[in-house]
Amino acid sequence: MKKALILLLLVGMVAPVFADDAKVLPQGVARIRVIPVLGITTGSYDDSGDKTDNEDNAADQLPDEGIWALGGALEYGVTNQISLGLRWTPVYQFMADADATGTDAYDVQTGGLEQADLGAEIQILGEQGYLPNDMMRFSVTPGVGIPMPVTADWAAEGKNVINQSDFIAPTSLNTTEAQLGLLLNFDYIINEMFEVNLFTEGRYRFARTRDVKDFYNGMVEEAASLSDAYSSYDIEYGPNLFWETGIEPKASFQASDAIRLDAGLTTKFTLNTARDVTTTATLSNATAQGTVSSILSSNSSLGNLGLSSSDIDRTVDGDTSYIMRFEPSVGAFITALPVPLEVTAQYSIPLLGQNEVASQRLITQLRAYVRF
Repeated sequence: MKKALILLLLVGMVAPVFADDAKVLPQGVARIRVIPVLGITTGSYDDSGDKTDNEDNAADQLPDEGIWALGGALEYGVTNQISLGLRWTPVYQFMADADATGTDAYDVQTGGLEQADLGAEIQILGEQGYLPNDMMRFSVTPGVGIPMPVTADWAAEGKNVINQSDFIAPTSLNTTEAQLGLLLNFDYIINEMFEVNLFTEGRYRFARTRDVKDFYNGMVEEAASLSDAYSSYDIEYGPNLFWETGIEPKASFQASDAIRLDAGLTTKFTLNTARDVTTTATLSNATAQGTVSSILSSNSSLGNLGLSSSDIDRTVDGDTSYIMRFEPSVGAFITALPVPLEVTAQYSIPLLGQNEVASQRLITQLRAYVRF
């Protein structure tokens, strides 16, 4: 179960920042972003802020976990002051895997569609802003998070557990709930080569309930040939708040008429307030109760995944978590192409945290510009 929870945190941390400064697109220009993400977590921060490497955490037998995902965005300059954007962060999890260690005979995995964001960046202050200014830019980006459907075949995943095959656990997927958010960006332009970006973002995540009875019914059916052991099994994720703030000094150098080189040093702080998780489950009848009890007597580890021989009604109080990260980046903007292309690479390193995973990640962004 702890592997699944760490995977959930890792998946949530690979989402790259899209509105990375207070600039907006010129009217009639579209920008397409493709963002491959490679991440690995080798430890975690506890509630005291102490870091423990996975290899030293023998009691939990936690291995290194890796993830490979693909993010994307489509943005369009409606006017010189407003850009609309549809962003997936990330669009798809190709691989997120906790390698088996100790007595485990299988891996916990995750994958599938993740949450989409729809927003509009509005430049208030700047060269093209509603308030013209050559030295400063300020933009406001309100947006909404759109939940995506969970594509897992829960019955098949539950059967995989019994067959000791790789499986997706219900707690290893993002909750992809509806959200309301606001991002503020402020740029101070020192000269043609140097500028500093300050940013802060807040999100409210609404509660969401996931029906996972098919997962546990699949386990029972595969282990004891009894179908529909559970009449209901729901996991409810309570509401919470997300807040992130940071600073990024940037440098740009015009290497030629067709190539601009960029570099940045981002330091950011991310906070998630406590999020309670409520689990409610009801067994169909006494036969189902006895069957599940027999399954657990021969394989008690299945209880760690949530299989229970009695009805469940419990709430686990969440913990507030935070992490500070340092993220150097380099990039190039090439205009001597039929479609202007911008390429950046960013490496993210954890500095300190509490109740968070200590993951490192490499984020590559490919941005193509098209005028309509």
